[in-house]
Amino acid sequence: MRVLTSPLVLSMLIAITTSACVVGPKYNRAEVPANARILAARRSDSTRVFFDSLSAARRVGTTPSLAQTAATLEAARWSDVIRDTVLIRLVDIALHNNQNLQIAQARIREFRADLGIARAPQLPTITANAGTSANQVALGSLPPTSFRATRITADVAWELDFWGRIRRNVQAANADVDVQVAAERATTLTLISDVATGYLELLELDQEHTIATNTLATRQATL
Repeated sequence: MRVLTSPLVLSMLIAITTSACVVGPKYNRAEVPANARILAARRSDSTRVFFDSLSAARRVGTTPSLAQTAATLEAARWSDVIRDTVLIRLVDIALHNNQNLQIAQARIREFRADLGIARAPQLPTITANAGTSANQVALGSLPPTSFRATRITADVAWELDFWGRIRRNVQAANADVDVQVAAERATTLTLISDVATGYLELLELDQEHTIATNTLATRQATL
């Protein structure tokens, strides 16, 4: 018994087989939601005390707004919340001169270049060649005839991504870029946090020095 297979049926079988044999599982990026309730509770407990001390220390031209709610603080930039010109200038200097941050930014550019390389096989490759030559032909007793021949050839190659190898490589390269972007953001946040912490500790020491000086003056007057 002979089974006749039409080209249409054969092509459908090939398409079903190749779609079922894609290389590797599909990548799904997991979202990590922030617990807004915990963040709001922490900020509402500590923000007012911090703003009050900062306002008392630097009242002229640097008083932050205390009327912002926890939801507003969630979406606001830190420079809009902490309106201290000295701190903002120190953070700006740190962001422009920190070597770890520059390395993180360079890694982002490196992995984005790798992503471009991973996407390259999705496009067809075109190869062109050209050549020219000078020739002479002598036929019998006739004088030689000179002519020039020019040849131009072009080849087009395109890899059909039946098994999903190229697509998986692009997805992996995209994930690597996301990792580097997150690392650069973490470096930035850590740097800003370190500068702000050091600056606030300095303000605290200034306050303690002022209190100690006033206490000494009071006790000397009492004595």
